[in-house]
Amino acid sequence: MTILNKEKDATLEFVLNQINSGFNPKFMITYHYRHPTEHGWRVIENVSTFKSKWGFKSNKSLWNEVPSYNYYEKRRACEDSTIKDASQVKNVILKYFWGIKRPNQTWKYKYPPMLFFHEMGRTKLQYHTHLLIPELPSKFNSKDVLEDEWNGYVKRSRKCFSRWKNIHVKEITNPYLIANYLVKEASVHQHSLDYQNSLFINEV
Repeated sequence: MTILNKEKDATLEFVLNQINSGFNPKFMITYHYRHPTEHGWRVIENVSTFKSKWGFKSNKSLWNEVPSYNYYEKRRACEDSTIKDASQVKNVILKYFWGIKRPNQTWKYKYPPMLFFHEMGRTKLQYHTHLLIPELPSKFNSKDVLEDEWNGYVKRSRKCFSRWKNIHVKEITNPYLIANYLVKEASVHQHSLDYQNSLFINEV
């Protein structure tokens, strides 16, 4: 067995242990992060019968745009930066959906278990996130309502969300199948499961 498989198997075993210990994920939320290309738009600079030349326009000056583009492009491919963004997202949803106004006051609230997974996808260019959450308070506890809330209030609350891509909500029927899917990129170089932001069943 390779080292990569050991890391993946260990992550899967940990997630399955969470499920067997009582974590019952009801929804998987998938969201993407804002990429610097979303600050501008593509335009045709030269139309040719054989080949057209494309350019890039932005509301910012080129001198400001290039450093900003390079900074955010690196940030979106950085696991540590993705974890920082996920921390802010976690605070927003704890407050909005569960009424936990001060997430650092662990003695004051009963926290819902949740698992954050970050993966690069096929292109390997930037991270996106899958989040497993349990049953919510009744007014939010449906796929359609939850998807509306994530694409509405939650998305407006943090600048890290992609403006172009919608946030998707999937209702989970078999948590064991989802667990196998979410650990597929786990390796010694990429954890996949976010241990810093996830709230585990033995901690809540």
